[in-house]
Amino acid sequence: MIFKLRNSAAAAIVALGAMAGPLAAQETLTAGTAEVGSAPHYVLSAFARVASDEGIANIQVQEGMDLTVVLKQVGQGDMDMGVVPLLPYFLMSKGLAMFQQLGPEMGAELAAQVQSLGNFNTGYFNFITFEGNDIRDWSDLEGKRVFVGAPGAGAAVQSQRLIQMAAGLTPNEDYEPVVLSWGAGVQALLDGKVDAIVRPGQAPAPYISRLTAAGKVLIIGLPEATVNGQAFMDYTSAPGVIRGEIDGSVYDPEEVEIVNAIEGNAVTVAIPLATVVRADMDEEMAYQLTKGFIESLPEIEAGVTWAESLMLSEGVFGMEPSVGMKMHPGAVRAWEEAGIEIPDFAR
Repeated sequence: MIFKLRNSAAAAIVALGAMAGPLAAQETLTAGTAEVGSAPHYVLSAFARVASDEGIANIQVQEGMDLTVVLKQVGQGDMDMGVVPLLPYFLMSKGLAMFQQLGPEMGAELAAQVQSLGNFNTGYFNFITFEGNDIRDWSDLEGKRVFVGAPGAGAAVQSQRLIQMAAGLTPNEDYEPVVLSWGAGVQALLDGKVDAIVRPGQAPAPYISRLTAAGKVLIIGLPEATVNGQAFMDYTSAPGVIRGEIDGSVYDPEEVEIVNAIEGNAVTVAIPLATVVRADMDEEMAYQLTKGFIESLPEIEAGVTWAESLMLSEGVFGMEPSVGMKMHPGAVRAWEEAGIEIPDFAR
């Protein structure tokens, strides 16, 4: 179930839990996530619905946020929970990249205040263009305008890293990286303002249907030479980065062609995310939120066509020692009761 809520230009705050009736006796939690229709929004909305239905809490969700901002706000204690990518979490813990102004000491301090209720696969990086754009390989992006992600998003960094690995192209020298809001990036491809997009999406990605209405779409996987190269192997062994494959069978071949297919699939990078809370959240609250979510998984996974690809029932998708993220003790208890083994490094 996706709550059909639209954000204003300032990303309006909406109380999803209020849909179930009066909640005066419940604790109110603030939360942040991405735009409506995205996997982060879908997952956090599920937590909000469960919390309301079970009388656990009233979760006020601010949608349309950049997830790196959500991460920082939860770490600072300005927000109770949200959905965040694992790679930016690692970068914050080290005071690197978009978090370098924090420095390593403050970055580590904020990261320690963020703990997971459960991890999932939000999707895959998609390299997409229209059939008539004369682009069939990553090297064809030379001299082109490419939408790479939203302002300040960690995804924009990863998109450019993939282009560098696959084609050796340097942003602003060999091609023009375009940064827009997620919805505007798709529209820019439709309007011919960019030649291609490299951005995250589920399998099938909801925005693909917007594009196929205008013409045949190409999803271009990483070349086999790149996939088998040391640089890609090193990259996908880095914290918060996982090799992934877009299953070509989820699309109508008359509408979508998989280019550079390896056994019918487009090899790319998967994107592990975590639903996180403040580390000082009451253990019973974290337990009840996680327990209710786990019990609702059959309904959640049946809610949209791409929900099964999120791997929600794994609980610890993408959580590795190098990432450094811990799971909240209340969540550990809930997942273990459900039969999921939580590794020691995540405790």
